[in-house]
Amino acid sequence: MKTENICTQKNIHILGRSRPDGGALTLFWTASGIEAEIRASELWVEFVSDYEGGDPWISIELNGALISRQMVPKGTHKICAFRNMSADTVKHVRILRETQAMHNDTSSLLQITNLIHNGEFLPFPYRKYTLEFVGDSITAGEGIYGAQSETDWITAFLSASRNYAVLTADAVDAEFSIVAQGGWGAYISWDGNTEHAVPKVYEQLCGIANGERNVSLGAGEMYDFSKRSADAVIVNLGTNDATGLALPDGSYEHVGVERFKKSVVDFLKTLRKHNKDAEIVWAYGMLGTPFLGFINEAVDTYKKSSGDERVFVFVLPQTETETFGARSHPGRKVHKAAAEALSGYLKWLLRM
Repeated sequence: MKTENICTQKNIHILGRSRPDGGALTLFWTASGIEAEIRASELWVEFVSDYEGGDPWISIELNGALISRQMVPKGTHKICAFRNMSADTVKHVRILRETQAMHNDTSSLLQITNLIHNGEFLPFPYRKYTLEFVGDSITAGEGIYGAQSETDWITAFLSASRNYAVLTADAVDAEFSIVAQGGWGAYISWDGNTEHAVPKVYEQLCGIANGERNVSLGAGEMYDFSKRSADAVIVNLGTNDATGLALPDGSYEHVGVERFKKSVVDFLKTLRKHNKDAEIVWAYGMLGTPFLGFINEAVDTYKKSSGDERVFVFVLPQTETETFGARSHPGRKVHKAAAEALSGYLKWLLRM
């Protein structure tokens, strides 16, 4: 068995807004991780984990099939990806951070440091398309695991590997990156906090990660959008805004709605600034469509003022009583349906 540092192995494909530095790859966001082609009979991955609140979970996929899903306890741990397999066959391995960034836990940390194996990593095949997903708890996969009756907020119920974003990217064989935070909106969070808006942190590596250690790891630095440009940016925001701006009589605060629409317009400008050649799709609807009209109005305003016609609104499948997952969030069947619908749309839009 040999040990290779993650920062020196050139054939490891890094997923999401992760940055290898100082002998470690920090996994900040949902679905950040690694994938690789390896010819070996055994592979272990060394993780470093820390937290005070939400414990980090990972998923391990082998040749496209989910074979493990587990919490990474505090400290340094070697976790087996596979063993006792044929040494001469090539395996495709993907390891993802299942859980979202923890903005209220300054101790939160998940890193990959070393790879322990008895074979060789092969050059990773290039994918033609790149997709970026921006969203809230739906895009972070909250509720995919756990019974419908569950109401506790625990990270075990979050899933990157089985959410609609990753399933969509897999369906079109595209690279993916996710920027998502549960409870946050385009303008306001579910509980009325205008500081908890995803556009405020979009331009940073992981502006949502707080604390001295995360700052030292570059979380607050501007993200380098030149690394690889997105072919499509898919935004799923508005669900929490609708809750945050709801009045007791079921209507919505007028001033807040106007600010929401302005936030959408401003965010589209930011998205276009950093994704000059991308198709932008505002995908919405898995937990109702109360703000669909406002989103359409904002997109129309942006298109008329900018002349940018490459912005679209797409309505995602609705969650029904029997397809809810845990915590009143979309379950796996809805995420699968959303991926089927969205991947079909992207194939048409990108002429795949």
